[in-house]
Amino acid sequence: MTPEEDPQATEGAEVGAPLVAADEVAEDGMIGVETPAGPVVVLRSGGALHAYEDRCAHARIKLSEGELCKGVLTCTAHFWSYDACTGEGVEPPAARLRPVAIVVRDGLVYLA
Repeated sequence: MTPEEDPQATEGAEVGAPLVAADEVAEDGMIGVETPAGPVVVLRSGGALHAYEDRCAHARIKLSEGELCKGVLTCTAHFWSYDACTGEGVEPPAARLRPVAIVVRDGLVYLA
């Protein structure tokens, strides 16, 4: 069980409206959602859910409009790519996504 799916990690935490149902995000799938803090992309890779600011580190294009394949998230604008599990740059290696903390409670994904 990942920390994001650990019910003990969310006990007593105040959460807002759910972002998405966890089962709506397929392996190598992603969903872009608007939050009060800005756009977030929720994705599943390596069997776990991850979330990042929905912006490429290069041109600020929405990553949810890009492609996620075999654990690599690629922006459609200039093809910058990122490891979907860590947010670290694949190309270029110095790039990095900003992670967004999430929790899963009762099958729903919330901002942590």
